[in-house]
Amino acid sequence: MFQPVFAFVILALAAQACLFPKSKGKNTEEGIASENSIYPALRGCTYWRIAGDCSLASLPKGLNSIATMSSGQDLEGILYSPQIPQDPQTLTNLWVTASCLSEDNFADWKWERTVFLRSEMVLSEFLRSSWQESRLLDSDFRFSDFESSSLSEVLMENSCLVRTDWRSSRFENVQIENSIAEESDFSSLMSTGRFEFKRGSLVGADFNRANFAGPVDFKDTDMREADLTGAVFQDTVNWEGAQLSGAIWMDGRVCAEGSVGSCD
Repeated sequence: MFQPVFAFVILALAAQACLFPKSKGKNTEEGIASENSIYPALRGCTYWRIAGDCSLASLPKGLNSIATMSSGQDLEGILYSPQIPQDPQTLTNLWVTASCLSEDNFADWKWERTVFLRSEMVLSEFLRSSWQESRLLDSDFRFSDFESSSLSEVLMENSCLVRTDWRSSRFENVQIENSIAEESDFSSLMSTGRFEFKRGSLVGADFNRANFAGPVDFKDTDMREADLTGAVFQDTVNWEGAQLSGAIWMDGRVCAEGSVGSCD
């Protein structure tokens, strides 16, 4: 599915999987958002707790400030701080580790075969951005705006996506695992290929009028009070283990307390 030049990412992910087994949690108080989580991006990942700028636990002290980024770079411990507004860029084969890119403007940027690992991008603008064959791992994207963006062959794992905005975005084969996207807006999302959001939290998320053309997997995800009004699922949906208490179903019904795996 992915290009051969991106094989190094797959090897890195395999190594990470060996070192950090997936945690499983039922909610953000007792599960994956625990302060004791082995994933720094998930510690205290809630919509009511606003992180300080460049405060992610995985960031080193004394970040090195840079004003530009280029394709093919391997950046670690940097603070992206452009001196003047940047024109939209196309970045390919970029690897960013333990770095801070918060409160920055990346509208209309294109990211291809890019990896963000243990990094912070809180309150950043990614409007109309494009992501191809990229990985967002153990990173904090809280309150960032991805409205009208395009994502293809993208993996997000162990990340904080609380109150992110994905309205009117287009997904193709997007996989999100062990991540928290509470109060996030996926309304009018258009998804083709496979969409997965597994072992995470979508409490209060908005899928109003979202359209899923391919198979969907919400296995073991907390979807309490999520809004699925008018959402269209054209293929199979795996609701196994999904918590649906208080969720608004596609036909407007409110799922009963204790609904798991189906809207009772």
